[in-house]
Amino acid sequence: KADITPSGPIRLSGYGSRAAVSEGVDQRLFARALVLKDAGGVLSVILSVDAIGMPARVRDRVVGEIRDETGIYHVRLAAAATHSHYAPVLDGSIVNIFAMSPEETRAVKAYTNELVLKLVKAIGEALARLAPAEVLHGKGTAGFAKNRRQQGGPVEHDVPVLLVKGADGKPVAVVYGYACHATTIPAELNRVCGDWPGYAAEYIEAAHPGAVALPLIGCGADANPTPRTGLDFARKNGRCLADAVSAVLQGKKLRPVAGPLSGRFDRI
Repeated sequence: KADITPSGPIRLSGYGSRAAVSEGVDQRLFARALVLKDAGGVLSVILSVDAIGMPARVRDRVVGEIRDETGIYHVRLAAAATHSHYAPVLDGSIVNIFAMSPEETRAVKAYTNELVLKLVKAIGEALARLAPAEVLHGKGTAGFAKNRRQQGGPVEHDVPVLLVKGADGKPVAVVYGYACHATTIPAELNRVCGDWPGYAAEYIEAAHPGAVALPLIGCGADANPTPRTGLDFARKNGRCLADAVSAVLQGKKLRPVAGPLSGRFDRI
């Protein structure tokens, strides 16, 4: 887990109406890495990053830094963004959303360069902590996603969960997904925040000290969080999702993931 909160004002992505750099921090941003080594010795990485999106060039740079030493290449590294609309612009991500000054562009490039280094470091730290573990999966539900295109339209309320338990039986990592935009906060609030994915991770990690929570975003382009808009709603929706994940962890419907991990990421 690496803190990727910008050190100063920077353009935030997600809303074309924004015309100035950020005005402060409401919640710190993080990048989280989970490395899995299956019985065949194959390494796989899941990255969860508090960002609007993960440009291919960022993923490629990370792979380029770790491939020779670890053997981890593109198809074994899933780099996922939480799609927070209150995280910095990344170099190469949604470049057409608005124009930036040369100074703002330089700040974005510098932040992106720093992000690459932090992602590489997080993966390295996860590799250093490899230990025997049990991998389980289950599914919960959360109801705050609503179709934003048509009232009563299709929406996905499932909360898939992947749990990694250490030899002591305690959670080491919790990967969870939800198909919904991270747009709980109004665009006018031009401040850094992870929105509901960040708050959900915060609550899950607080409930399981020492564990790392990795939020992933599913196919939620047509879904908005409801209720909205406001920081309190972001916390409320985060709590709703954290409770859904906790119900899965405490329930009796978790099933083991057995055998090679190849081809299994599409099931979590």
